[in-house]
Amino acid sequence: MIPHSFTFIRDLEKGNLQGLAMCKLPQRGFFAAIGDFFALKAGKHRISYLFIQSDQLFVTDYRGNEMIQQKVFPLQTISSFNISKSSLDGIGVASISFVQSLESKKNKVVESTYQFDLFPAFLGENTSKIESVTAINWAKDQFNDLVQKIESLA
Repeated sequence: MIPHSFTFIRDLEKGNLQGLAMCKLPQRGFFAAIGDFFALKAGKHRISYLFIQSDQLFVTDYRGNEMIQQKVFPLQTISSFNISKSSLDGIGVASISFVQSLESKKNKVVESTYQFDLFPAFLGENTSKIESVTAINWAKDQFNDLVQKIESLA
């Protein structure tokens, strides 16, 4: 069951959530960065999560508790995974990269490479700190489940 700190992702629980991690924030364009600046002034912090389900991997960016963008990667389109794990002050971190192969309209295969730096999701809704021991353990377990799932696909 998803802890209270993560109620904004509750609908993912219905989709067979198999792992969750926070991502290093992706680069944003100039105008999007201006929007982020003013949203931050209004108390809406930006955060990015990577989720894995049985058939897809997706990255979702939130501003406050509002989803601002989502990129979905069906697992059958991913041709290779690489993962490296390390520890930072006793907390597991990981970096994954993968190649997605999609067929273009001209029947050519187009490959795109993606890389994400991952951390346990110790920040919840609107980047609020998670203080409940139950929620912290849930976040660690979700991170470990995500890493194991990706390792099994590599």
